[in-house]
Amino acid sequence: MRNGVLVLAAIVACGAFVSLAPGSSRASAALPCQLALEFGSRTGDPGNQFQINLVVVNKDFVTCRLTGFPAVELIGPVDPLLGSIFTLPEQSGRSQVVALRPGQRAHAVLTVLPPDRQSAQWAPGYVRVVVQTGAGPSFAMALPWRFGAVLRQDGASHPGTYIGPLRSGAG
Repeated sequence: MRNGVLVLAAIVACGAFVSLAPGSSRASAALPCQLALEFGSRTGDPGNQFQINLVVVNKDFVTCRLTGFPAVELIGPVDPLLGSIFTLPEQSGRSQVVALRPGQRAHAVLTVLPPDRQSAQWAPGYVRVVVQTGAGPSFAMALPWRFGAVLRQDGASHPGTYIGPLRSGAG
């Protein structure tokens, strides 16, 4: 577990801290919005494909514009053929611009396909998410993964695990 804590610290540290020069303002620095990530509701049958809402909360004092699909990676143990990061493909569909006032939420539906008993049991330790804001990509946000093993289908044309576009509300 200690390695997991170090991995999470490294994930968050890669984009969590930006210092401004004395006298500079946030507006002139064009920093992305201050966002937080949390898990929302889960639907679907245990053992079968299910959905989890990835909820993004605007912690800033200004309205934040989000667009498109979040970039989502599941990070876990090293697979000898696939590595330790499973980058999720986007669901087919249209994206939209979501304007989040301070304290408001947006969500993207993460669809997950667990492995069957004959498949390799790859269980991620973390989910890492980056969303596109009006000022560019957000800082990387990460949460410990608590939903069990995932069937990795890296490079599949129609994988069972994928991410949907951002939508208003917590879902």
